[in-house]
Amino acid sequence: MFGTTTVGALGGGIGAFPTTVGAPMVGGAVMSAPVVETFAAPMAAPMISAPAVQTVEKVVEVPQLMTQEVVRQVPVVQMQEVVRNVPVPQIQTVEKLVEVPQVQTYETVIPVPQVQVQEVVRQVPRVMPQEVVRQVPVPQVQTVEKVVEVPQTQVMEKVVPVPQVVTQEVVRQVARPQTI
Repeated sequence: MFGTTTVGALGGGIGAFPTTVGAPMVGGAVMSAPVVETFAAPMAAPMISAPAVQTVEKVVEVPQLMTQEVVRQVPVVQMQEVVRNVPVPQIQTVEKLVEVPQVQTYETVIPVPQVQVQEVVRQVPRVMPQEVVRQVPVPQVQTVEKVVEVPQTQVMEKVVPVPQVVTQEVVRQVARPQTI
């Protein structure tokens, strides 16, 4: 709130409204503290003597917060009791017997064939070859050539004259007289 500066007027002219920079807003009004600014006098030419400091006091308007009451009518909820007859159901229990089927389980023995593996050891002769060396005479055929004279019939032809009767017809032509 304090320590803020009021910067001259808005257009730089005299008599304009002051503008406060960085001042807080309270209730819509701008609050600031009076500011005293010190200006040095313009120097035309360098002087050897010590510079003179001139203090100028400036009036800064400080807005103040004013409270104004506004009467606004707001509806207020008031409770009003209304008696309404509502039927309330009352439960009266009456016992009624209803037969409900109940499942009763009982067991019946049913023979089910079941495969049971049983090992039966049966001794079966198994042929196992066993080598026995036995000497057996093996006949071997050797061919030997032997000349044996065998009587053989040999047919020889011999010409023998045999008398044979041969009948031959001889045709002779004989002249015969013909009658005409």
